[in-house]
Amino acid sequence: MKNMLKYNLFDSYQVIIFDLDNTLYDESVYLFSAYNDIGKFIEKQVGGYSGEYVSFLVTSFKKYGHHGLFDMLLSHFGLKTKIEMNDLLFLLRHTKVVLKVYDEMKMVLEYLLNRKCKVYILTNGNREQQQNKIESLDIQEILSKIEVIYANEYVPKPSACCIDKIVIENEVEKESVIMCGDSEVDYLAAKNAGIDFINVKCVNNYVS
Repeated sequence: MKNMLKYNLFDSYQVIIFDLDNTLYDESVYLFSAYNDIGKFIEKQVGGYSGEYVSFLVTSFKKYGHHGLFDMLLSHFGLKTKIEMNDLLFLLRHTKVVLKVYDEMKMVLEYLLNRKCKVYILTNGNREQQQNKIESLDIQEILSKIEVIYANEYVPKPSACCIDKIVIENEVEKESVIMCGDSEVDYLAAKNAGIDFINVKCVNNYVS
């Protein structure tokens, strides 16, 4: 019964738009893989212990988030003149890791595609990095049936730009479109576009 309720959340919609990070999978898995790569890189370049660099990144991320994180790292260890920021960003954007999609979301995606719904992933962020995440998800066969839109190539969320584009391309009424995400930015993007929004937690709470 709970699974039916979960799927029924989407039954009145023709077009379903999903956020990526922390909606389809746990972003920390990706970030911590990149932090591990960065720790090893710094150890190789200047010495020290990679685990100490990784620990600083993980602890600081959990406390402050990712904004300004690499500046904090380089300042804390006195590495601003020894390590290039671009090298760290490259490692962040190209880490190799298998990203497991939440079981509930995988089932929802399969259900929607079987219903012949049009399914999108709409994600903010650096194109290279977000594309690397997409290619690392463990649902490549499902992804072949989903269109991914990298919002930074247009106007990032919470702008309605990309959602409006989706509505126009599919020739549907906005009442037939819903966005599923995890953040205030996702909610505001849906609100600005005049479409419905559902928090991913509401979907994942329907666990059989």
